[in-house]
Amino acid sequence: MPPTKPLSELIADAQRIRAERHAASEYVPHDKQQIWHKSQARVRMVNAGNRVGKSDFLANEYRFYAIGSHPYRSVPKPPSFLRLAVEDEENGLKSIILPKFRKYCRDEILRG
Repeated sequence: MPPTKPLSELIADAQRIRAERHAASEYVPHDKQQIWHKSQARVRMVNAGNRVGKSDFLANEYRFYAIGSHPYRSVPKPPSFLRLAVEDEENGLKSIILPKFRKYCRDEILRG
């Protein structure tokens, strides 16, 4: 018989999975994001104004690659190693990008 986790860990796991599924399922790309996701260009640059959805697009695009499943293109199987450039660590990475990644991506696919 395989070892089982304590009930508290199973409940915590179930709550985490439910929250992750909710966050990922609440992302519904608007028209511009759909265009960006559907692009078959090898390199894509998204240049748009404030509050257009660039960060949500980016986090979900990374999620697609991290799980090895993209709705509009063929992607490699995990693990994927992706690179991201931000304006600066404090304002670009810590306050904008990482919260979006945490919202849409499971902890185990965010490493490094």
